[in-house]
Amino acid sequence: MMDSENNSHVITVKLRVSPELKQKIAISAKAYNRSMNADMVARLEQSFDNESEYSPLRFSDEELAEKLNRIEKIFSNIDVDKFEEDYSKFSNTVDWEKAKKLEEKRKIKRLDDVDDISVDKD
Repeated sequence: MMDSENNSHVITVKLRVSPELKQKIAISAKAYNRSMNADMVARLEQSFDNESEYSPLRFSDEELAEKLNRIEKIFSNIDVDKFEEDYSKFSNTVDWEKAKKLEEKRKIKRLDDVDDISVDKD
């Protein structure tokens, strides 16, 4: 048992999990030679360590509000009707069949380049 000094920074949390998840935790704990509690704590800590650099947990509310304002400003300057009109004009000028054939030729050329690579045998 832990003494009261070590116990002062530990809290007890009840966690409800499905039988399937409990089984996975038991298997993982056994594989890593640790208790189920230690396995769950390690997995939780790892999930915070692996947070994406874009995670909202990495920014303060003020930083998130500033980023949102910048995004809104960028999008407010986009003329959607003009974009759709320009895209429509572009789309109508492209010969999609020709573009598809060119892409196929490029793929074949890349495969031919791979075939040309020689491997030295010892």
